[in-house]
Amino acid sequence: MQRNLRFIFFLACNLLLASVFHFSHAQTAIITGQILDTKDSEPLPGVNIFVNDSTGTSTDLTGRYKLELSTGEHTVKISFIGYESIQENLILKENEARILSFKLKQNQKLLNTIVISAGKYEQPIEEVTISMEVLDVSFIENTNTTNIETLVDKVPGVNVVDGQANIRGGSGYSYGAGSRVLVVIDDIPLLTSDAGDSKWKFLPVEIINKVEVLKGASSALFGTSALNGVVHFRTDYPGNTPQTKAIWFTSIYDTPKREQLKWWGTNSPLQFGSSFSHSQKIDQVDLVAGAYYLNSSGYRLGEDEESYRFNFKTRYRSKKNDGLSYGINLITMKRDQGVFFLWDNDSSGAYLPLQDVETGEGVISNSKLRRTYVDPYLNYVDKSNNTHRFRSRYFLSDNRNDTDQDSKASTTYLSYQYQKYLKDVRLTITTGTELTLGKVESELYGDHDGENGAFYLQTDKKFGSRLNASFGFRYELNAVDDVEDESQPVLRTGLNYKVGEATFLRASFGQGYRFPSIAERTIRTQISSLYLYPNDTLVPESGWNVELGIKQGIKINNWLGYADASLFYLEYKDMMEFTFGTYGTPSDPLFGLGFAALNVGNTRIKGMEFSINGTGKIRSVDMQLLAGYTYIEPEFLDFDPEQDTLTNTSTDNILKYRYQHTAKADVEAGYKKFALGYTVTYNSFMENIDAVFEGVIPGLANYRGKNDDGDIVVDQRFRYQISENIASSFIIKNLLNEEYMGRPGDMRPPRQFILQFNLKI
Repeated sequence: MQRNLRFIFFLACNLLLASVFHFSHAQTAIITGQILDTKDSEPLPGVNIFVNDSTGTSTDLTGRYKLELSTGEHTVKISFIGYESIQENLILKENEARILSFKLKQNQKLLNTIVISAGKYEQPIEEVTISMEVLDVSFIENTNTTNIETLVDKVPGVNVVDGQANIRGGSGYSYGAGSRVLVVIDDIPLLTSDAGDSKWKFLPVEIINKVEVLKGASSALFGTSALNGVVHFRTDYPGNTPQTKAIWFTSIYDTPKREQLKWWGTNSPLQFGSSFSHSQKIDQVDLVAGAYYLNSSGYRLGEDEESYRFNFKTRYRSKKNDGLSYGINLITMKRDQGVFFLWDNDSSGAYLPLQDVETGEGVISNSKLRRTYVDPYLNYVDKSNNTHRFRSRYFLSDNRNDTDQDSKASTTYLSYQYQKYLKDVRLTITTGTELTLGKVESELYGDHDGENGAFYLQTDKKFGSRLNASFGFRYELNAVDDVEDESQPVLRTGLNYKVGEATFLRASFGQGYRFPSIAERTIRTQISSLYLYPNDTLVPESGWNVELGIKQGIKINNWLGYADASLFYLEYKDMMEFTFGTYGTPSDPLFGLGFAALNVGNTRIKGMEFSINGTGKIRSVDMQLLAGYTYIEPEFLDFDPEQDTLTNTSTDNILKYRYQHTAKADVEAGYKKFALGYTVTYNSFMENIDAVFEGVIPGLANYRGKNDDGDIVVDQRFRYQISENIASSFIIKNLLNEEYMGRPGDMRPPRQFILQFNLKI
């Protein structure tokens, strides 16, 4: 009850701020008009009409808009992604009705990517004060992405190991419990209330149109679990005309590099599936619907999967009030799968599950997953051009399996956000409150209730035409079963300075924190031959990072992009990691030996990163490129070689489960109806892991000793545009048939051949 009262207090604070910045305007005027494309005079729906640099309204299907304003002086800015903006100053008299119509030209500037995640409002990527990468829908469609984690793993500086993302080495491997990278979809966090991890396969690849990756501590904006960064997925909205997309694909696995790993005889594992999406404006209603199906006989014995997913989005734009829109979004998924954890051996059994000592059978967990979320929301732009956003979500995750590890977790999320632009000082203020309620019923963790409440404030100010500054603050409360964690405020600040026409320098400082997940504190289970134990003495981990960076626009013929270079330094206090030791009793299996989440001490990670991203034409060839290199030094601040290396495979001061060198590149060249693309990923050798793995996982020590040079994995794709609406692609994943591991005992797929057909109407 007390925590609920705190949330009400947070909400009251925001409403008070709103009232402070809200000005009364008894005298009003009206502006109306139509926005057209200069090239063909076609109406442009969805164009933003900014008044005094605050979102006022957007155009309807016919490109028309209507906006009620106060009398006096105003600056009207017309902005639409992919087009040049137009700005006009005007003075409105009482009861005046002014017609303002415009024609927009397509934008050919070097940097034309608009992002939201960095400051919770739209801004050009070159003005962002922290490192950020953006992927658009073409990366999903061109690479036959069926699981969104494979797409995220292509981003420079990001690694996804067995479903757990880390940015610039910010985390290692934690058995699916907890995350230092927060996954967000359409402005709302998507982490389960039990394990606190990312559910990549639940994300609707069929309607995602942009992925924004923030690198570095982002807790001031997004809260707990954003200690290492944020991956923000933005789904589609209807465009100018109705659009239907459909994809069909089928694939087959090749014989592994070592033929003795082939367990399937003449019946190679197959995979087939399809996805569908449709988006359309119907009068005042925006509608998006999608569906997805996958059937896979896994390349590892017993790892079969069948999944179905359905989703829709709605948005109603009020006729009576141009600033009001509301709707409801839904995703639901059913997935039946076999879960593989450890190989049987490194010779003939790398794709076979580890055999149970007592039964002699391979250890596979067969699970039935059911997940659904429902998101009601409302947006309102008042007559003073203040923006109010109400967001909510109910997320249910139900996991039933045959290994007595069932878990049912529900999450209820509520938030209110207020945004105001102060014209005289060119300052954008964003503030809000959030409340998250979690409920867990689990054989793994027991039954628990959790609650998290937060208040945040973000300010962004422009100084002249070159300097942008940002400052953020957040205070958050967290409790599980009425036991409250220590709370602390966190800050972030940053500067971005435009040195030249397409050169931008930035510097940033950010603090972060993460409360332990219910799983980390309470899990007690067996995973194959490994035992996990609870630790109710865990305390939250915290950290901070600083970064210096430069972004340089590039133009080669009609190819437009940017290069980005940065130096970064991170420190963590009370870092949480699963560590091997004695946590049980002598009567427990192996006399209580196993893994538990511990606060292992204070750590730091320093490094550098370079990336390049661009698209366009070089002469008559369409070129798309995303590439980058990251180097890190992950270390303990207080390193004791005699104690800190006892359970590790390395005697050096290096944190576990990190790649010190990573390099990634995705390049595609298109000419007329043909396109050829390659994806190349290099990860250096993972030097430090838990030494116990080399003792209990058959063949692991032998395999790591023979394969200590890192891994290079190459994917190839070829696409042919059969007609204006139909394309066919032939994709080869792991072209060189490389043998490589993710985490210990996890051999990744051999070469895979994929045939894909795309339809766009």
